[in-house]
Amino acid sequence: MVKVLPAFITALNACCGLLAIYINHPVYSSIAILFGGFCDVLDGAVARWLNAQSQTGKELDSLADAVTFGIAPAFLLYHHTFVYNSENVYISLSACVALSLFALIRLAIFNTDTRQKDVFIGLPTPAMAIFFIGIVTYYHFQNDWLTEKSIMRFLLSLPFFFALLMVSPIKMLSFKKINIYLIAILIASPVFLYSFKWAGFSVIIVAYILLSCLKMVTDTFKKE
Repeated sequence: MVKVLPAFITALNACCGLLAIYINHPVYSSIAILFGGFCDVLDGAVARWLNAQSQTGKELDSLADAVTFGIAPAFLLYHHTFVYNSENVYISLSACVALSLFALIRLAIFNTDTRQKDVFIGLPTPAMAIFFIGIVTYYHFQNDWLTEKSIMRFLLSLPFFFALLMVSPIKMLSFKKINIYLIAILIASPVFLYSFKWAGFSVIIVAYILLSCLKMVTDTFKKE
């Protein structure tokens, strides 16, 4: 019976993603996605601890991630941020569809890529989701900024950028292997959240991306 525990936690992850979509609220749905992220970390750890890893669990985990981190954040982004952009509806829709589509492609690549055991290649889908729920919740409380066309144009470009980032060859830090870069992020995260409130989640992911790029560059120089 204990062997079923990892699959149960994975199912909770999927439920969080579904609830985020059905509730369709910028704050409560974002909290559901964050809890889904916690479940995503926990199910793998529990599966390794109980030696209960299985192909079925792996497939279920991928499907849960597709809903919680691929579809739900793009859904919220469209309905609670891009909804203010009535002039470019087709661009808004295209941006959100691209974000979800490339998240699914990213997950498919991850499932078949044996190189991603101790490092991620391309931005992980949970990181993408956390970045955009920071955007969604921040503009829920500061939506007067969305009247600025320059800000909206910038926001519209972000899903396309992150879509490409998810399938890029950039090596991203994995929490399976703790190093000085991850420790720096963990220490700075409470500061970012205190300083920027909900937008702090987006700032944390930007820091994660920049430090991942820095590590990749330094590792390249060390090899030379």
